[in-house]
Amino acid sequence: LNSGEGELANAAVVDVANGFAYVGTMNSPAKIVKIDISSVTTIVRLGTASGQTLTVNDNLTLGDGTNPASVNAGVFNPDIDVNGNVTINANAEFTASSSGAFSVAGNWSNSGIFSNNSETVAFDGAGTQTLNSSGAGFYKITHSGSGTLQLTTNALTVSNSFTNSAGTFDLNGKNWTMTGAT
Repeated sequence: LNSGEGELANAAVVDVANGFAYVGTMNSPAKIVKIDISSVTTIVRLGTASGQTLTVNDNLTLGDGTNPASVNAGVFNPDIDVNGNVTINANAEFTASSSGAFSVAGNWSNSGIFSNNSETVAFDGAGTQTLNSSGAGFYKITHSGSGTLQLTTNALTVSNSFTNSAGTFDLNGKNWTMTGAT
């Protein structure tokens, strides 16, 4: 599949450079070593049925900054656990699950489009985690990591709730807007 639409279902390694490929068999819970969606017009739906968990043991990188890439977790709503960084490059779009958990242990950098789908993003890293929202709003954020969650580049908008249960939240001189806060 060089372009178009596909489902990420039975994958252990996904690396899209000049096409789309998947290798291996996904067991429950799923273990994905790397996701790199780039260099082609690609639409990927994460999961094939409800109740799945996708664990990314490296970074989740969407797009190459030039070609369109779209990843949608809002169809089957898997739990997503990223043990590295999340990068949404220019011309890339990520739609979060509307009912699955989404946790990030690394940094968050958005230069594309992030659709929060009214769901929580949990930052659970031990060290300093940087957050560049590129102005995209979050619905709920939780920070449970022992380190620091630090804003970079842009202000942060959260439309439902923000919970900092451990570590430090550092505005880093940026604005933070809460709307409809609980």
